[in-house]
Amino acid sequence: MNATISAHILVVEDNRLYREAFCALLDICFPGVQITTVSDGMAALSLTRQTPFDLIVVDYNLKALNGGDVVRHLRQRSRSTGILLPPIVMMSTQPDVAVFARTLGAANFLSKPVSEEDLLTIIGPLLAERGCFSEDSSESPPPQTRERKPLKRLKPRLNHE
Repeated sequence: MNATISAHILVVEDNRLYREAFCALLDICFPGVQITTVSDGMAALSLTRQTPFDLIVVDYNLKALNGGDVVRHLRQRSRSTGILLPPIVMMSTQPDVAVFARTLGAANFLSKPVSEEDLLTIIGPLLAERGCFSEDSSESPPPQTRERKPLKRLKPRLNHE
């Protein structure tokens, strides 16, 4: 029997290229996961009122409403409504944000650029705790045991005129 995943992840990232690359990596690590993306904190707050998520991944350096503010607002809403929050993972290029993320109550921290191994070791257990993996013999093996293809490194293109 193999494990399949049934999870809905919200990714809050304002950089379009990084958002697309991050979501592609999520899809490689966790085939079948449903990913919803927004590019700012206000959209994330609005969407989380309407849609339940199994995990929220928030970039710290968002414009207008930063990732820390998003987490604070979500926690405050959770306290006032009594609705439990899914795990929140904060990410940033600044490693010192990891300590700040913990003080805000984030479940974990991802340092950018994120690797496949980072996703498997940080996000995999959070999804497992939420019961997002189920047994099914017709699907792919769980992410930790399936054969992984090496990711291609993109080379910058130089414009020669």
